[in-house]
Amino acid sequence: MSGGSWVAEIYYRLSALPRALPRRPGAAARRNVFPAGSPSTLLPRVSRMEPNMSFTDRLLRAALAFYLLSSLLTPSLTWSWLVGGLLVLLLVWTSAVGFCPLYAWLGISTRRPG
Repeated sequence: MSGGSWVAEIYYRLSALPRALPRRPGAAARRNVFPAGSPSTLLPRVSRMEPNMSFTDRLLRAALAFYLLSSLLTPSLTWSWLVGGLLVLLLVWTSAVGFCPLYAWLGISTRRPG
């Protein structure tokens, strides 16, 4: 890599940015300023945390979280207790909110339309 190539790359990226931010979100606000194939274009875009879990899915997650929590209440505290506790927190959060980030990333929804 030559000495000036990183400067040229920064100049190229900055020159592709819009000059003024639009007041309302529209086509100009969603414009992708990076070339196709860059890491920012490879991930799917999730605009909002729209519910994507059915009631049954939420109930099963809450039951699994309760089971894991009851199995973690043992006298010995190990590293698995920390991992299990984080998993319980994740399961409780997704069942309470009704949104699973992994489902959104994969494009899956167990919720009925409507």
